[in-house]
Amino acid sequence: MNMGSKIWSTESLKHFLSSHPRMDLFQYILRKKIVSADKCRELLALEKDPFVIRYRHYGKLHFQQPIYHIIIGGGYRIMGYCGLMRVTLLHIAYANRMGLIPVVDWRPELLYTEKEYIHGTYNSFEYFFENTSKVMLEEIKHSDLVVHSKIYDTRMFTRKMSYYIDDGELQILASTIKRNLSFNTNGMRDIVTPCEQIKEKGRILGLHIRGTDFKDGFSRHPVLTKTEEYLDLAGEVFIKGSYDYIFLATDEEAIFQNALMRFGDKLLYFDTLRSKDGKPLHYGGHKEREQDKYLLGKEILRDVYMLGKCDGLVAGLSSIPIIARAFKKSREESYEHLEIIDKGLHENLKESSLYIRT
Repeated sequence: MNMGSKIWSTESLKHFLSSHPRMDLFQYILRKKIVSADKCRELLALEKDPFVIRYRHYGKLHFQQPIYHIIIGGGYRIMGYCGLMRVTLLHIAYANRMGLIPVVDWRPELLYTEKEYIHGTYNSFEYFFENTSKVMLEEIKHSDLVVHSKIYDTRMFTRKMSYYIDDGELQILASTIKRNLSFNTNGMRDIVTPCEQIKEKGRILGLHIRGTDFKDGFSRHPVLTKTEEYLDLAGEVFIKGSYDYIFLATDEEAIFQNALMRFGDKLLYFDTLRSKDGKPLHYGGHKEREQDKYLLGKEILRDVYMLGKCDGLVAGLSSIPIIARAFKKSREESYEHLEIIDKGLHENLKESSLYIRT
């Protein structure tokens, strides 16, 4: 088949359609010559219904075992690492609820996926985590019963992804981490072990301060909290809780330097890349760093996991404290002090045009 200037094989066309469920649905409508507007609207509505499952038969592998192919790709290409973790965990929870076998597929277009093999895989989820079943990604296209994930499947647990999370969704994330999320050898070495070594130092208050593009006031992003407000509150909680240290996670060099001046040798942190120009790291001027996308994911995940190991937490509205809290809850632990600074979200028409990094 010739689509524009590209020649498509039958196999590549099938793969494209399976990866773009709305396109697949539209071509089904065209192929069946469905002309009724009401019927078309009904089909489109069903696609948004998480309780509607469409099975595909590709071969004889894993006979009668329903596989749920969790495609984290184009629809999530501008999402940060913890946002990706959040939707992935919700998709895994969906598979658990529906009796399906989850297989996670983080695609090349994500901000944290390298073009070359890392630790023997192109799937950036597997840089640090074991996949969620023994079914291999390459086996899906030869399997008996396959369900490709829809973005709308997560609506079983949350109506809208935002910087807010209720107790119900937090419990779902925590339970899914406990049941399905396992660090692989690389994750244990690069994420878990360094965090456990820091935790051995004593009672630690976690502090997360998001800078960079939060200063730009984009629509549906949190209203900025000044660095001094974070540091003042952290100082108060530090004294009140008799903590030994403060662990800082931040994406901006200026914030790090302010915290270092304030807390001195009481401040713990990982040596990581931080923005020096105020631009978000995923489109900043550091692309010359070898394996930059891989390292960004590692550094974020390490900070998040450490925040989940802390005894208390001071943070603002962000996906990072959400996942940190889920890690904490997955171990059936709770923070002695939890302070989430909430000044609301911007409601305007200001959108960033700089999300996509090549």
